[in-house]
Amino acid sequence: MELKFTDKLLICVLRTFNSMLNDNDYKISSIVYNERDGDSIIYEGYNKRNRHFKIEICYGLGYLNIIISKPKNIIESLKEFLIIQFSVMGITHFRKKIKSHNLGLKFFDIKEAKLLFNIIDKEEHLNELNYEDIILKNKNFIQEFLNPIIKGDMWIDKLINTKKYR
Repeated sequence: MELKFTDKLLICVLRTFNSMLNDNDYKISSIVYNERDGDSIIYEGYNKRNRHFKIEICYGLGYLNIIISKPKNIIESLKEFLIIQFSVMGITHFRKKIKSHNLGLKFFDIKEAKLLFNIIDKEEHLNELNYEDIILKNKNFIQEFLNPIIKGDMWIDKLINTKKYR
């Protein structure tokens, strides 16, 4: 029995990312296998300082997209709630003190991260000839540039600031 291309993609993604993410205490939380909307694997993990990160690898529909996100903590949720409440009540004094952009970036994808690190990478359509190379190239980018995020040491905005001043 010959495997379909989507099966090969699933196996390649699992083989390529599992060791890196398992070494950093990530576990697969879901696998979505849906040819119509695209397939994805979601890894979730609690890292140093009990930080919770989620990595979604979408590989269906001919393109690879990787999204790294962190859920809001209770303080960020409360700040966001207060901003909305004060805005509804027309109280601008408090809204200026608690600015929404201070809440920070909650998710980013690999394409955005590459641009932040001045890496120009053309988007390639996944096919039988190149899918292993594209998946491996993205894993290597994550290991080389985003390792502090994967390990839970810092988030993307702090990582970018440290790279700017080197």
